Amino acid sequence: MGFNAKLGYSPEGIGFLGEGGSVYIIAGIQWLDMDVNSEHEGTLLNGEKLTGAYGKSLSAIPWLAGGGIEIGGKKGRLDLRAIYTRYDADFRLEEVNTPDLRYDLRYEYEVSEWGVYLGYTWSLGFGLGI
Repeated sequence: MGFNAKLGYSPEGIGFLGEGGSVYIIAGIQWLDMDVNSEHEGTLLNGEKLTGAYGKSLSAIPWLAGGGIEIGGKKGRLDLRAIYTRYDADFRLEEVNTPDLRYDLRYEYEVSEWGVYLGYTWSLGFGLGI
């Protein structure tokens, strides 16, 4: 779930864009729910095994930015865009497994993505003269 804003320009006289073509930039924020599951295993200096598992539900707010072009007429256009998305999620877990050992686990995730999208835009008009 999210919100995107698209700001564009339809230049007159640029032949390859067509009658309804445009160039634009796009920016937005999204809401992302995720489940993170982790397992850890190790051995202490005295040979004792140390294992555990942890899971948590998290929410993140990715942001996105990009741009694109629309090529075609006023009723229908081919849409080509490139978008960069990024978000961070982190949480901390503190556990004590033995009387003389305490460890502090911190999980940090940084995710970024480049995407290239190809679509088709079809304008209905609704009596607006389009």
